[in-house]
Amino acid sequence: MRTTRLLLAAAATAGLIFPLAACSGGGEGGAALDWEDSPLAEYWNAGYDPNLTEEEQQAQWDAQNTEREELIAQCMVDEGFEYKPADMSGTTISFGEDIEWEPEKKEWVEKYGYGIINNPYNEQMANEPQPEESEWVDPNQEYLDSLSASEQEAYWIALYGDQTEMTEAGTVTEDGEEVYEYDWTQYGCQGWADNEVNGGADNVYTQFEDLATRMSDLYTKAEESPELIELEAKWSSCMADAGFDFQKQPEAAEGFYEEVNKIYENMTEEDWADGKDPMQSEEAQEIGKREIKTALADLECRNKTNYNDTRLTIQFKLEEQFIKENKKELDEFKAAQEQAAKG
Repeated sequence: MRTTRLLLAAAATAGLIFPLAACSGGGEGGAALDWEDSPLAEYWNAGYDPNLTEEEQQAQWDAQNTEREELIAQCMVDEGFEYKPADMSGTTISFGEDIEWEPEKKEWVEKYGYGIINNPYNEQMANEPQPEESEWVDPNQEYLDSLSASEQEAYWIALYGDQTEMTEAGTVTEDGEEVYEYDWTQYGCQGWADNEVNGGADNVYTQFEDLATRMSDLYTKAEESPELIELEAKWSSCMADAGFDFQKQPEAAEGFYEEVNKIYENMTEEDWADGKDPMQSEEAQEIGKREIKTALADLECRNKTNYNDTRLTIQFKLEEQFIKENKKELDEFKAAQEQAAKG
């Protein structure tokens, strides 16, 4: 299973939730450190350019889709079928580059809290005119219609794999949770094409799986450090003075995510068909009010305890030591990613 490339996502694979400030740099509390300063960042992000503009990322996305569709067509012909590559250039990606995510500024938190219920991305979506949705037309539909039922079944198996024969290659974690591992060989021509386009990077993470696991384990190690335990205790005491009962800073936002998940789970097909926005419901907005109140107290306590800088200092010291002990292997990992990115 591929370990996530980006540093913040890598932290998440360890089951951790870091403060939103980690994405935002210094705030009103004078935070000087940022996750971008991570000593391991150059290894997690090797072969990936985080400075690409939205237009450049879109061009990269379109090129990969075009290559993937051409490979699928080649594979399907080899399987005895016709296949016209689908034009996916109309599929756009957007990251809201002009939006400021500032959870370390009081005026931002007063409006958005943690950014769970309400956030500037949702505001932008609501205020900007959305393009009219057009129904996608399969360029292979006419050919499909010319096939018999049995031929169509064989076509779909060739394209996506035989769903009835797929086996889930899963691993069980220490807490009993099964983690599914994607096996491209079970997904027909699409799986083969995906592997041809993206498989180089996946193979690198398979090759360096032990190293990537040890890198991710650093985040758990930081959680268990005496320094961080002491920091969490100071933050928790501050929050208790404000009327909140949390043992660790990440817990402050966790409950709101759980409440939001329940709202989505209770949405019916009719709700979605009617275009209802679950985040605009009365229930969600009530949660949002509590979210802001909690986030403001959290912000104040992070500032009082110098939480963000202290936490990152603890983490970065562990990373620096890890680099000293594993420099050769890390450099090989970095070089392999960079080579895979070149294709």
